[in-house]
Amino acid sequence: MNVPECESKLFFKGDFQFSELIKMILPGEASLYTVAILISFFLKSEGASRVAELQAKELTAMGYSVVVFTFESDIHPTDFSVKIIESCTGTSTSKLSILYRALFPFNLWKSIRLSSKLKTTNLIIVHQETLVNVAYYAKLFHGSKIIYWHHHITESRLMTLRERLYNLIISPFNWRKIKTFNFIISISEHSKDMLREEKGVESIVVYDEIEYSRFNNNNLDGTYIRKKYNIEFDDPVILFVGRITPTKNIHFLISAFRIVKMKIPNAKLIIVGRAYNKPYAESLMRNCDPGVSFAGFVADEELPSYYAACDVYATCSLVEGFNMPLVEAQACGRSVVAFDIGPHREVVKNGLIVAEGDLNGFGAALIYILTSNKGDVSL
Repeated sequence: MNVPECESKLFFKGDFQFSELIKMILPGEASLYTVAILISFFLKSEGASRVAELQAKELTAMGYSVVVFTFESDIHPTDFSVKIIESCTGTSTSKLSILYRALFPFNLWKSIRLSSKLKTTNLIIVHQETLVNVAYYAKLFHGSKIIYWHHHITESRLMTLRERLYNLIISPFNWRKIKTFNFIISISEHSKDMLREEKGVESIVVYDEIEYSRFNNNNLDGTYIRKKYNIEFDDPVILFVGRITPTKNIHFLISAFRIVKMKIPNAKLIIVGRAYNKPYAESLMRNCDPGVSFAGFVADEELPSYYAACDVYATCSLVEGFNMPLVEAQACGRSVVAFDIGPHREVVKNGLIVAEGDLNGFGAALIYILTSNKGDVSL
């Protein structure tokens, strides 16, 4: 079995690249245009926020004037503006805040007032459904062009009760507006297919981009990370990056790691990510084996060092729209192992895909990659 060598820059052929799409919508001199990005929260730990931040950076580099409207942000850029939408509901994780944002599309007066701040905006990019109404009224009253950036629809079998209620009661109200927008973007062919199936909507595929200036195989050094977690130079390291939630299936990854340890006793597993489900995270930490380290949230600036420190990147995630860490790991020259779910056949270029739920197969795939320079391991 051959694991192909990874190129430093991975190419994903969608309908457009992000810059191509923007130039098509806003032709001519970029400095003449203003672009607004609407996103519920603009946080370093959120996947959609990372996409929005990269878009804002790229648009600014292209010469556009960019402003981000959000309820909450811990991102403080110097090259574009961030405007906080007034709210008295506290942090993004409070129950009152979650309810307020879920119901915000029904806040007609606030939506119209906020849309008036966008009357000179030429293009609005909306991430997530929370601020759909604001964009809708900006299009209706001021003629703004709108892109809805559709990240993913969770499969119904994996939805929480809260997600089911939202999808049943509130989401249809939002999608009536979204269907009037100029462009609807999906971040993978898989997400496009699900959107067609669930909402009856066609979309354009524009794959998420990563910062190849940071995530590449040039001059990477994971020495500091190995020292930080007391990992010896020759200890094989498995890495996972993502939110600590049940749909990321981290308990399954830990079980696969136990299989690896039976063959490679000095193997280590580093789990990077903020706990979004504290009972789940606490259960993982109580029950995990020696050799598993929980790093918590890690800033984007430090992530390349974690990829450099690992020998293989692994995810047992059950739900993905694109999966940026998979791409980042491969861009850093690391092989990956992932379940055959969602878009993984589209984004895995350097690694192994395992049938969903196959614990032994997943463990064997990790062992194969970790020992591939020391002898063949048959799957």
